[in-house]
Amino acid sequence: MFDFKVSIVEEYTPFFISGALLTVKLSVIAIAAGFFIGLFLALARISSKKYLSIPAVCFIESIRGTPLLLQILITYFGVIPLIMRKPDGVLAAVIALSINAGAYIAETIRGGILATDPGQMEAASALGLSHFQAMRYVILPQAIRSDRKS
Repeated sequence: MFDFKVSIVEEYTPFFISGALLTVKLSVIAIAAGFFIGLFLALARISSKKYLSIPAVCFIESIRGTPLLLQILITYFGVIPLIMRKPDGVLAAVIALSINAGAYIAETIRGGILATDPGQMEAASALGLSHFQAMRYVILPQAIRSDRKS
């Protein structure tokens, strides 16, 4: 009924390996770029300035509300032709995966920031730190930690 031929697998093994390596490279690049996109979006979303928070909310919710495959197709057929003449699938994948990861990472970082005790910001302010310094040295290191105990 099912005839499995090892010779076919052996013939295509280099393609499987190169595809797996490309997947790992795309994942690492997307997570790294997504972290910076997510950090910017999280800070914009919690901002008290409406011209920062409203576009951030709309962007995050629209990215999280659409399927990744649709985002990749829009990037490949809509965004990449605006940048270059010949579409590049790897570039489209990097852009789409980075934006998608950034939207999800933004919500994770925002949750971490909001979970940080408000007294931490007050203590940083009492020490004379500016808002930027307090976020950089006090709040964000606590918000980004992954081993927080509840």
